[in-house]
Amino acid sequence: MAYNGYTTKEIKCYPVLAAGPTIVSSATGWTWPASWTELVPASTITSNFAIIGLTALEFPTASTDARHQTIIQIGTGAAISEVVIASIPISWYIDSGVGHCSPWIFPLVIPRYVVANLRVAIRCTDEMAVAYTYGGVKIMYVELPYE
Repeated sequence: MAYNGYTTKEIKCYPVLAAGPTIVSSATGWTWPASWTELVPASTITSNFAIIGLTALEFPTASTDARHQTIIQIGTGAAISEVVIASIPISWYIDSGVGHCSPWIFPLVIPRYVVANLRVAIRCTDEMAVAYTYGGVKIMYVELPYE
């Protein structure tokens, strides 16, 4: 059945019943880290699926409170052969001195199709010459076909 704007299937997350991985940006502005962080190991989600969103949390660093720009990428495929399927731009401000620390929830406007058993990885870059840490990264997804 073709996707018609809604589904009756459960929206799932991965990882489930476990903490999401932590990713760290390069300490050089707008430079990708040397490697990707595995989010979904190969052969874990055994049906075709569509990634519909991502969640993350920036760990505040008081000495670098300011406006920031970040990009988180989602890639698929074997390690060192990842293919980017989504780039999520983020403009944000945090003031850790007064406790501003919100979780990020990013719905994808266009769901990203992923073949069953394919590995999913993530990475990030930031405009600052400081390595930033983002934790609790999870994807939201729906198994295919849509119903």
